[in-house]
Amino acid sequence: MTPIAARGAPLEYWFVKLNAPGLAFLVDLIVRRRQGRAEVRLSYWRAGAGTVTHEYSDRWTADANGIRTTNARITSDRCSGESMGVAWDLAIRLGPRWLDPGRPVAWLRAADLQIVSSPASRFDGTIRIDGSEMPITGARGLVAHYWGRRLPDRWVWLSLNTEHRDVDALLARTRLWGLRWPQMEMGYLYAADPRHARLVISPLNGLVSGSVHDGVVSLRARGIDGEVRVRARTPAAARNDLGEEITQTLLGDLEIDGENSVGIAGVETRGWPL
Repeated sequence: MTPIAARGAPLEYWFVKLNAPGLAFLVDLIVRRRQGRAEVRLSYWRAGAGTVTHEYSDRWTADANGIRTTNARITSDRCSGESMGVAWDLAIRLGPRWLDPGRPVAWLRAADLQIVSSPASRFDGTIRIDGSEMPITGARGLVAHYWGRRLPDRWVWLSLNTEHRDVDALLARTRLWGLRWPQMEMGYLYAADPRHARLVISPLNGLVSGSVHDGVVSLRARGIDGEVRVRARTPAAARNDLGEEITQTLLGDLEIDGENSVGIAGVETRGWPL
């Protein structure tokens, strides 16, 4: 089964995220099987101004090749669609590896969600907003797919994709087997540069801890090969409300291990107000 293949879970998300000059763009294709509907959700920033759109459909196809709704699709090599005055057609070149941090214990089906992601993906094509078409050439970003029984009550997500650095991190408070109790914190932090890549999966090969305070998200990963610290400052004027108690920006200012302004990051929180 490929990472992009549908899993048939009650809740299933596929998304593509990228940053290009003057534009930060994320498209979610969501299937909520219990409600019998799919959603195309766009969250984008053009010249620093954020917009969120939602479009729903009761028709979709989710199979081994990915997800297709009536007007959008995500597969392993293409993301395209048209929704709420925005059109996009992007060829995908996946990154060198898929992260599958939950795989060692996936057979337990304990966590609310399972996630796979491909950092360092690249995109080529066009995005058209309000009649203005923007060429996308070699833009760096992320392709991700997650599925499960429900959204965790609380999480923080960080994502950075530049020419020299990639960060993909998630810290979530998850229920176990869908029960109200017990709950536990689970997460991972992947940090890569041209010389070295580190992946800490908490609590399997290390611990990831975090905090959110006054618009600053901080994560700390301690593993067998050392420690990684990342911090992202999120400008209040550039935060999008996605609904479902989710706040997001793709214009966060990220630092790694004290090195300031490493790049522009995606930041998302739920149940952990910025």
